[in-house]
Formats: sequence, structure tokens, C-alpha cells
Amino acid sequence: MITGSCLCGNIQYELRGDPINTAMCFCNNCRKSTGSVGMANSWYSKESLSITKGADLLRTYEDHAVDSGATVERSFCPGCGSPLIAENKIKFPGAVIVTYGTMELEEGQKWKPNLEYFCKRKAEWLGTPAETEKFHEL
Repeated sequence: MITGSCLCGNIQYELRGDPINTAMCFCNNCRKSTGSVGMANSWYSKESLSITKGADLLRTYEDHAVDSGATVERSFCPGCGSPLIAENKIKFPGAVIVTYGTMELEEGQKWKPNLEYFCKRKAEWLGTPAETEKFHEL
């Protein structure tokens, strides 16, 4: 099990089971939603995620992603602004995307991406594992 929370702790969650995959996304929308070089995330089945605190606080922005052409529902904490989960119901039905930065990994739990999306937008100075499967777009 993995637990996680937003920065202020008002929204907390638990993840059970293994992720479907782990990924880095460098599309413009993921970069802008995180304010960083990209978004590190894990995809889980929706049944794996349980919001244990603050579910009623969670706010969702409907992002009409320009790069992928998909609509991504990005959920965040309105208090601290932390992006927590996202859903792309058309391309990945039944899955929830959980941001790596909100996970509280225990000692011995490791996270490493196995996929990279929108590598055409990846910062040239950013190193990632050589063995990840890389896609120019999605």
C-alpha cells in the first residue's frame, strides 16, 4: 500500500496494488499544471485509489489538452494547489493517474518511470533512465 497527500495534508489517499505503469509526461499541459519540467505519475485502476480524507475538498479542472487532443480531468487541492490525480476517460478508461510527488513512499519502496510521453518537449538537459520506452508524442 502507498499513502499520499497534498502539500497541506487536507486531502489524503491510499493506493492498493501495483500500478498499471509509471510514466513521465512532458506535454505542455502537464508541464504547466505542475509548474515543472513534466509530470511524474503512476497509473492505477480506479478501484485501487481510496481518498481517505478531504474527498469533498478535491476540485477538478477539465483540461482540453492541446498536445494530445484529449480531455484530462485534473484534480487538485484548492487550499495548497497540489495536483493529485487526473483521468483521461477516453484514452485510458478505468484508470486514474496519481502524481508521484504526492506519494509518501516508505523506505525500500522505489519509483521509476517505465514510459515517457511527449519527449519532443523534454528539456534537453534532463536525464531519465535509458531503458524507459519513449514516445515522441502520446
